Amino acid sequence: MEFVEKDKYKDCSGIYAIENKMTGEAYVGQTKMRFVKRYWHHCWKLSHNDHDNHLLQSDYNIVGDSCFRFVVLAVMDKNDNMDDEERSWIAFYRRSSGSYNIQDGGHITNLSSYISKDARKVVGEKNRNRILGTKLPESTKAKMKESAHRGSDNKEAKLSEADVMEITNLIMSGVSDRDIANRYGVTRENIYHIRKGHTWRHITGFNIL
Repeated sequence: MEFVEKDKYKDCSGIYAIENKMTGEAYVGQTKMRFVKRYWHHCWKLSHNDHDNHLLQSDYNIVGDSCFRFVVLAVMDKNDNMDDEERSWIAFYRRSSGSYNIQDGGHITNLSSYISKDARKVVGEKNRNRILGTKLPESTKAKMKESAHRGSDNKEAKLSEADVMEITNLIMSGVSDRDIANRYGVTRENIYHIRKGHTWRHITGFNIL
């Protein structure tokens, strides 16, 4: 997925859209973190069939990554209230080419009006399984086994960008450095340095103002 004018906007924050280049339909979101960090988060979610918006994920699975682009709609200060601007852009796309957004925008406090109790339970269980690793796909188990062969004490153990994006998600979900390190066959120091922004911060955005 292309990040339009990435060099210009990567370190800014505000309102963005993930546009379907074939239909013009878009998913609009807001972020107080750097745009590039949010971009990588969406890329990882979509490529792993794990995006929170099932409408966007469905089209992504059908037409592929190259048919989407990440576009900055409004640059705002991270201390600004972005809700009204987000709602405005969602309304704009709904009137024009269409919107993937299920909600109207802003921070909805009464999620039960959009998501049933049973649906929230299913999503919560899915997240717990993903984060705690209770059920891992065979491909992930194979990667973990391969990492273990390199030695968990090997400070030169390599991580891919996809690994680091998933590790970032785990860190933000509250998983401990030890558990993450064991999963990827690296040392706790490796995860500590990622958490503190000493390494890979061009992807994680950690410790970057």
